[in-house]
Amino acid sequence: MNIAYSLFLAILLFCPLAFGTVETWSLAVMELACFSALLIRLTSNWKKPLYSVPGLLPLLLFVAYLILQILPLPCGLVALLSPAAFELHQGTLGIIGMPDFIPLSVNPHATLAEVFRFASYACLYILTVQLLAHPKRFRFTVNFLVGFGFAIALFGIIQKYLPNGNIYWLRPAPEGAVFYFGPYVNRNHFAGFMEMLLPLAIGLFFYFRPRISYAKTIREKVVAFFDRPQSNYHFLSGFAAVIMAGSIFATLSRGGSISCSISIIFLLFLLYIREKKNPAIFLSIAFISCTLIAVSWFGWEDLAARFEALGLQDGELRLLRPTYWRDSLVIFKDFPLFGTGYGTFANIFPSYRSFSAGFFLYHAHNDYIETLTDGGIVAIVLIACFLFSLLRFSLKTIRTRRDTLCINVFLGSLAGMLALLIHSVSDFNFQSGANALYFFLLAGLLVSAAHTRLHGSKPSLLPCYSGGGIAAAGFTVMICLLGAGLLFHGSRLAVDSLDEKISPVVWESEVSKEKLLEADAAAQKAVTYDPLNSYYHFLSASLANRLGDQTAARQRFEKAIKLNPTQPTYLQDFGVFLSNQGMEKEADLFLQAGIRHDRSNGDRYREYGQWLIRSNGNMETALKVYGQAMDLNPEYAKDDIQFLAGKGYRDRDIQLALPDRVRPHLAFAEFLVKNGEEVMAESAYRNALKYGENETGSLAYAYQKVYDFFARRNRYDEALEIMLQATAHEPKHVSLHLIAAKLYEKMGLMAKATDEYRKVLTIEPRNKSAQQRFQDLSR
Repeated sequence: MNIAYSLFLAILLFCPLAFGTVETWSLAVMELACFSALLIRLTSNWKKPLYSVPGLLPLLLFVAYLILQILPLPCGLVALLSPAAFELHQGTLGIIGMPDFIPLSVNPHATLAEVFRFASYACLYILTVQLLAHPKRFRFTVNFLVGFGFAIALFGIIQKYLPNGNIYWLRPAPEGAVFYFGPYVNRNHFAGFMEMLLPLAIGLFFYFRPRISYAKTIREKVVAFFDRPQSNYHFLSGFAAVIMAGSIFATLSRGGSISCSISIIFLLFLLYIREKKNPAIFLSIAFISCTLIAVSWFGWEDLAARFEALGLQDGELRLLRPTYWRDSLVIFKDFPLFGTGYGTFANIFPSYRSFSAGFFLYHAHNDYIETLTDGGIVAIVLIACFLFSLLRFSLKTIRTRRDTLCINVFLGSLAGMLALLIHSVSDFNFQSGANALYFFLLAGLLVSAAHTRLHGSKPSLLPCYSGGGIAAAGFTVMICLLGAGLLFHGSRLAVDSLDEKISPVVWESEVSKEKLLEADAAAQKAVTYDPLNSYYHFLSASLANRLGDQTAARQRFEKAIKLNPTQPTYLQDFGVFLSNQGMEKEADLFLQAGIRHDRSNGDRYREYGQWLIRSNGNMETALKVYGQAMDLNPEYAKDDIQFLAGKGYRDRDIQLALPDRVRPHLAFAEFLVKNGEEVMAESAYRNALKYGENETGSLAYAYQKVYDFFARRNRYDEALEIMLQATAHEPKHVSLHLIAAKLYEKMGLMAKATDEYRKVLTIEPRNKSAQQRFQDLSR
């Protein structure tokens, strides 16, 4: 039992410190450690009774449901259970032949990883209930969690104000993790972790409050207060709570700040209702005041700026998250019952994304919506049943308890869980291995606080069951889980070691046959080690194709697409492969399927357009496709126009294909200028400004380009006309007013130039250039 408990504490230490447990290696350690700890608990006292675990049935059914999402099912059954999943396969691999069996998940490999993750959470939850039924372990664990939370919070604050760009001052933050905090690569997840432990510290702060009943005068009460042994623990827990709360606000996490505030108010209200005494009010006021002082010391300005970023712009929120959610709910509408498979949001979302952006979205930034997209109604019902069973069972018992520590820990655990549930409305905390683990830890602590007796002969009020039969069944399940987990993670590590021999060779344009054969052999090993990983099936298909083994290449392409039918690269590369085999109709359908499953990515349209030009000479359709590409990625319009011109398209045809966007028309105008088409270029420049209403953000760059065209040709009247439009459209843009002022000077209109410089100084009083010219012209 001591070994199991020691491993239990080690897991709690490891997960937050391992950068929030979001990487493959740390997830493997967490999962295997959880399986091992529960296995040790089951075998250490074979015949010792096991305590009942509230909500265990829906939790186990949830894990079983994830396994169901992976299993290959008859196509007819999938068409009945999830018509959209069937249609998805039918619109990809079904183009050349529908397989007999397909899974509900669009990426079984990703869903299998989620099976092990949630199985480890279930194991930790069961382990928490079993271990903390012992009063000494219960007390120690609560103190341990508060002390650990305080240490992490203090470290996070110190690292924030003494940064060197590395986590722990040693390890560079992962690429894209620009907002790391403490040991976490994501500051929002740090806030989520801390907001779960903060209520426990507040609960201890109230519990250790010295009770003074005999003192009469204020002096006697003060002396007696500091004289009590509990005073030290009272101040320590209060100080820990203030530092933990301060660290949450120091992250500048909006969701963390809001959820933390709500959970604190919720907890303080419950503590006041329970005590019904004035000291509870005083303690609440003292804690809130100290927290506000701490946050004031860190500074309110940055936090206020973060919330100001939420402000409305043209009647809409500036953030993209509502757009993520709206697009994600369309996924749920198509996959309402069983979802697309847990862990597959990143695979399915590009098929529904309505916006073009230079980043890839891995999560919905709302755990509830992501649960709906990945697991459907079934997942939501099972999770709700688990939480309902947990609360109903624990609330029934806690009402009868009189032990203050247990009650305060129960309320603190409840508030911590509530905080993360609120935070999950605007973030993806449950996708962090550490945070999801601690949520299930709090669930187990909630049960233990309601049922563990700190005094008396019977340690727990939980029902007991004979350990023999149940322990044997649990032992069998845990052996299977541990073995499967070792195989799964071992294969992933083996494949990762092979990847450096495969990927670089696949993406190189010129490689010797020897290197191709060596990479192909490594790819075949990777496929053997990790057969559900579609990526290595795809790489091996590409290698076989380059080696001239068309039969093997086709089989491997088909396997990759069957395992991940939403991956646009697989679909379009297979389409090109089929085209080379003379299957033009099927190739066209696969290339279009690639667009359909990454519909806001202009590169997919370019791939299709290039194939249309290269393969069947369908120039008219290709031109339309490139117009769509420029609409999605207008920043690449210059290259697209040059490509089209190089393929023999006339200027007038290219112009007609341009989307109603500013950048493509500007790029086309610049292209015309280089070719000496001055008259047509002028028309293109003017047309560009007509589409400003279709753009968001500043159009200053567009006005400046059109202005430059006329100014370089000494056509100052037309240049002035453009600048007057610009300053009217963006009256607070300093650069535009400066350009207008200089133009007025060139035209000899000094009074108007002075007026423009005056406008610049009204907007930006410290602008030195404007100050100097204004003074010179005013003399």
